[in-house]
Order: sequence, then C-alpha cells, then structure tokens
Amino acid sequence: MLRVALRGSLVAVVASCGLWACGDDGAGTSAGTSSGGESSAGTSSGTSGASDGSSAGTSGSSGGSSDGSSAGTSGSSGTGESTGSTTGGAEFCQGWEDAAGPAYLKLENRLGEALVPGATLPLECGPQGIFMFGLYPHFGGFTPASDQLEFTVVMDVEGFNLNPDGHFFSGPVAYYVGCEPILGGVVGVLPAIPWDEIPDPTVLDGKTGHVNVVMHAPGGDVTVDVDVTLTAVKDDGWAFCGG
Repeated sequence: MLRVALRGSLVAVVASCGLWACGDDGAGTSAGTSSGGESSAGTSSGTSGASDGSSAGTSGSSGGSSDGSSAGTSGSSGTGESTGSTTGGAEFCQGWEDAAGPAYLKLENRLGEALVPGATLPLECGPQGIFMFGLYPHFGGFTPASDQLEFTVVMDVEGFNLNPDGHFFSGPVAYYVGCEPILGGVVGVLPAIPWDEIPDPTVLDGKTGHVNVVMHAPGGDVTVDVDVTLTAVKDDGWAFCGG
C-alpha cells in the first residue's frame, strides 16, 4: 500500500516535467513512421496510450504507466550515458546524433543491441529502484526545439496488459536531450515499467513484447513498431528493486 501511494504521488511531477528534468517545452507533431528497430520520417500513425497510473523514480517495485504520466529510470549499464553533438550553438545529448538528413529513430536495449524483430529486451533494475524494460533511443535528422523531446511509449504483452488502458505499459515521456547534469534525475532511457499486479517479474521471461514508440519531432512524428522477446532472469542487481 505504501508503494502504491508513493507512486501515485509522483504523477503530477512526472506529467509536468518527466523524471529527467524540467525545461522548456519543445516538440512538434506530424507524420512519420517505420517498423523494426529503426524508423525514418514518412507518413504513419503511432499507437499511443496515455494511461492513468504512472511512473517511476523512487525505490520499491515497479509500476505501470498512465494518465499522461511518464516514467523514467535510467540504465545502470552505461547505455544511458550522454553522447552529444553541437549545432548552431545549441548542444544536445542523450542519443541525439545529427541534424542532417530525414528524421529517424533507432532503439537499443541496455546492452547496445538494436531492437529489431525478435531481438531480446532484458528486464533491469534501474538506479531509482524500479524494474523496467529499458528502451535506449538514438535519433537525428532534426534539431530539437528545446532540451526536452516528447515521446509516447506503448508496450503490449499478451496476458499481462493490466493497466487501465489495456496495455502492459503506456504513457508520454518528456525526454531530456540536454547535456547538463541533472541533479536527482535519470537520463537516456525510455522505460516500460511492469504493472504492480505482476508480483514475480520472472513470469515475463520469454514472452513477446510488442513495442510502439512515437517520437514527436519538430518536423513530424517518427514511429518504431517492433516485436521483441522479453528476458527476465534474476541477477545480483535485482536486489535494489526488491527482487
């Protein structure tokens, strides 16, 4: 009960700022698409699923998403490190690569492996003490309008779509693309957080996860839509998340 109450109290903070940082609003919307672990601008629609319950950023077990909540914890594996570029005097990091060419989005797991169809997506214990399936984005083909870029993340897992919108996880994420350190924040990852009603996360091992991520870039939406294989094998790092 305490864990649920604590997670609920974070909704307002996360919805307005994300767990990465509060900064200027920035992000357009429009058209764009792809499938597999990589996408580029075009015409398409992304599945979205704002939900009502929420995100992460405090110790304890996991949580679902919703109600315009976003979620965030970061990769303890080092894949959430800042890599950045400078353009026109503005500096961007956290997976932003270059402004040249058409807009694109690629996703990797915490091991730096591309999320292509059939790739593995491991469950990890984030440094905020929350279990998550971490989606690590790399993107470019545009210049961010500010130090925050909006994403919508939806994951479906058959038999475990328990959040109020009928997904395993769904919600918007205000993703920090700046290069300045964030006190108390985590960066570089789009988290899909298991719902609290899954007490033993190892039951997710071997399940298929359908991942849909929409990046709301200034020139239009760019979508990645891919089926991956979830892995949930306990290791020493799980202790911090209560596993």
